Amino acid sequence: MKGIQRKWLFEFWVSRGRKEASWEDFEDGQMQIEGLVPNQFTYPSILRTCTSVGAFDLGEQIHSQVIKTGFQYDVYVCSVLIDMYAKLGKLETALEILRRLPEEDVVSWTAMIAGYTQHDMFDEALKLFGDMQNQGIQSDNIGLSSAISACAGIQALSQGRQIHAQSFLSGFSDDVSIGNALVSLYARCGQRHDAYTAFKKIDKKDNISWNALISGLAQSGFCEEALQVFSQMNTAGVETNLYTFISSVSAAANTANLKQGKQIHARIIKKGYDLETEVSNALITLYAKCGSIDDAEKEFSEMPEKNEISWNAIITGYSQHGSGIRAINLFEKMKQVGVRPNHITFVGVLSACSHVGLVEECLGYFDSMSKEHGLVPKPEHYNCVVDLLSRAGLLCRARKFIEDMPIEPDAIIWRTLLSACAVHKNVDIGEFAAYHLLKLEPQDSASYVLLSNLYAVARKWDSRDCTRQMMKERGVKKEPAQSWIER
Repeated sequence: MKGIQRKWLFEFWVSRGRKEASWEDFEDGQMQIEGLVPNQFTYPSILRTCTSVGAFDLGEQIHSQVIKTGFQYDVYVCSVLIDMYAKLGKLETALEILRRLPEEDVVSWTAMIAGYTQHDMFDEALKLFGDMQNQGIQSDNIGLSSAISACAGIQALSQGRQIHAQSFLSGFSDDVSIGNALVSLYARCGQRHDAYTAFKKIDKKDNISWNALISGLAQSGFCEEALQVFSQMNTAGVETNLYTFISSVSAAANTANLKQGKQIHARIIKKGYDLETEVSNALITLYAKCGSIDDAEKEFSEMPEKNEISWNAIITGYSQHGSGIRAINLFEKMKQVGVRPNHITFVGVLSACSHVGLVEECLGYFDSMSKEHGLVPKPEHYNCVVDLLSRAGLLCRARKFIEDMPIEPDAIIWRTLLSACAVHKNVDIGEFAAYHLLKLEPQDSASYVLLSNLYAVARKWDSRDCTRQMMKERGVKKEPAQSWIER
């Protein structure tokens, strides 16, 4: 902790006691000086200060003093300690303090629930909320909003609706924090009508309200609407912030809307958020998805601080646009500078190898996931290898790779192999892949079409006709083709 912060905290403590004390005495933890005796009101004040300035080491020292002076069971003191440890991420310590409380206190329970939610431990938050209700403790607005937010992380729509009803019955229906949480819940669960209804019911909308709607719509796939809400937010004169821009840029990226993306980028620069790592990461993804890889590279190179998301975004961008060698070179540089690759990194690298036909390099990187980096490959990594081997025409090797997989192959893997068999006219392996694919997705028309195409290129017309007849008998209809352009 910085010296100026410690001095400020000490002066704060002394001013509360209206007594003189030396800095050395405070350092040694001698709080009972010249009649300066901390009590159940003093400790919460100083602990909140420690939390607000991030002085967690000092906060833990004061916790020891709390125990020495016999205030470890005071409800008021414990609620602040729980909040401090929850923000610190020491949730087990916070829960232990809660469990030791001699009496039930809504503030302490709420602080614990909020702590779980803040650290994305949504199941734990909802379980504790249920325990709180079972013990007959009436939740306040903060507890209800935290529980609803825990429902925005696991998309527990049904449970979220129940808590919504409870908040209404408890008289908190007009609370802004609950309203914001409801907007986020419904939007992220794809319930646009309910999200807009909850949004409209908020009398005094703040930027959190708007951000909840924009972010929720974008995350549930309604990116065009998210961008419309962003425009409405600006028209309404609501102050935009970091989270507004991250969500809006992501929405523009997912719709490949380069024009609006650049407009948002201009606003970001004007607002001074262009040096924020999270914003730059979103911009790299935007430009990469829109095919403007040079702009993506420029954004990456000008970042003052890069994290693993930054590297993943540019590596994935290179991979998607056929610059496989550049992606691989950047991956090697990423390791050299000490940034640890993760599962997303390897999807980009393996895809890059696939697009440029680097078979042995791809297999080497795949093996390095577990041997060098302690990462267990996921289905998407296996699919990248199957795609590579299939593109290279190594269909027997691809089949062997699939058969040796320690996990069950999904439909994507079988579809990848079947598509390659149609290209290379390999009916035997194609029928093998189609058999497994149709077992997984018997009502997917695309699977039958792929098999039919395989028979067509191999001039097995009778087999093609049988496939079409099988579609009719199973009631499978081919989906009509669609196209989309931006005007």
